[in-house]
Amino acid sequence: MRKASYKIRVDFGPVIGKLWSSAQITNYTRAQLIGRQIVGAINLGEKTLPSGFVSQFLVLGALDPDGTVRLLEIPEDTLPGSTVA
Repeated sequence: MRKASYKIRVDFGPVIGKLWSSAQITNYTRAQLIGRQIVGAINLGEKTLPSGFVSQFLVLGALDPDGTVRLLEIPEDTLPGSTVA
């Protein structure tokens, strides 16, 4: 991997559980990410990165023209594991 990234674990609620991903969202600090709700695609299958790390879902965000990722936001009272419609 040539771009910096975080290895993150996200709780998708009692049905799915906790999954791992690698995300190029380094424009956010660690403190900004801990406890934050995110939107993720969990039905794409696992991807093994060249480092051997297994990414189990895709973190979703919008890309700025310079490639900076802006995480999609959801209301704070949304339950973990809610389906995106």
